[in-house]
Amino acid sequence: MPASTRFRLNFPALVRGLVPSLLRKPRTLAWLEVLTSPIETIYQDFLNYQADVLRQLSYNGQTIMMEKALNDTFDPGFRRIRVRNAVGELAPVYVNFVREQQPNPTTTFVQEAGHQPLYLRHQVEFNSQVDFTVYAPGLAAQALGLHAMVRRLKRAMTNYQILYTTAPN
Repeated sequence: MPASTRFRLNFPALVRGLVPSLLRKPRTLAWLEVLTSPIETIYQDFLNYQADVLRQLSYNGQTIMMEKALNDTFDPGFRRIRVRNAVGELAPVYVNFVREQQPNPTTTFVQEAGHQPLYLRHQVEFNSQVDFTVYAPGLAAQALGLHAMVRRLKRAMTNYQILYTTAPN
């Protein structure tokens, strides 16, 4: 990615321009260029860092962009990582009380004084639900980095799982 005009510097031209004309001898200019070479290296590192940050900021939690980010980072050669949204969710249970006189109530919920409440679903059923699945074949060795990037890109309050197998078609 080319450097933006805001940060473009030409160190040899800058050194030649700042040295008075009486002192512009080849040996002096070479010495000053050697002195500025560490700063030029730091400048190149800054430009690389800026390009990397701008690339990271271009990614978001959309399925296609998450897939692109994961493939760019972890599998640039083969691009095998796939993100699939969950198909099935727990069906809602509609609670009809007897007093409501609804036709064909699906479930009757009765809570009497002194009894434990009746839960219609177990907490494990809700905990095991995922909103999307990441298929990353052959990348089990990079599990920590993969989890970190998915957590950074995903929306809040969404659950996911990573499977290290090929994605089903």
